[in-house]
Amino acid sequence: MSVSIALVCEGPTDPPTVCALADRVIVAGVDWIDADEIDTHRHYRGFRPTEPFLRWHDIDDLAREYGVKSLGHFDGLPLHGDGHNTRKALTLLSLHAPDETPIEAIIFFRDGDREYEARDEAIRTVRDRAPLPIPVAVGVANRMRECWVLHGFESRDDVEQARLTTEHERVGFDPRLRAHELTATNEGEDRCPKRVLRALTGDVREREHPCVRETSIERLRERGELTGLRAFLDELETRLFTAFR
Repeated sequence: MSVSIALVCEGPTDPPTVCALADRVIVAGVDWIDADEIDTHRHYRGFRPTEPFLRWHDIDDLAREYGVKSLGHFDGLPLHGDGHNTRKALTLLSLHAPDETPIEAIIFFRDGDREYEARDEAIRTVRDRAPLPIPVAVGVANRMRECWVLHGFESRDDVEQARLTTEHERVGFDPRLRAHELTATNEGEDRCPKRVLRALTGDVREREHPCVRETSIERLRERGELTGLRAFLDELETRLFTAFR
């Protein structure tokens, strides 16, 4: 049996990070699933089973298509825009998604950018006040996904160690340990997470994979307290694996 997990995220660079973390938590928490067999036990999808994810920016269009609305306040609380979109996405995925492959779990991932606390609170508030009979895990990165990947970077050779030393000197601290201080959004600025990650990986996207697939969960958790990574791992460990019971 393959568990159908809907992933709501921003774009195609997110699943390799988010799904790799989720897979590791599933394997660690479900004793009858081996890492080399994970593909047979879960399927990540979007609104439709054949889509790899549901993009945040597509929620409004899909909601209009199915007549799903989110107006005013939620249980008396004003909502951030991400709260409204979370409410719409939950309705779409639980009531309107094609039912030939029922959704059995949902993961929301969002870059916090300059609204980390507001986005995190809005998404979690809606999730908590509109409970579904399936697990819903939430991850918001402070400030962006690249910060989570940086937490897992470990030099593999002298070339990579030299890159790390250069970046340490350039930003004034070890970017793996204080990624939350990489607050610039312009990739031309020193303290932009995207720029730092490209520099460390030699701008090779595949080099990101070991950062989230091989670095120990304990290390990722320790380094990721202030970027939201620890909170996301907690969400996965307490919620997601229940879909496999």
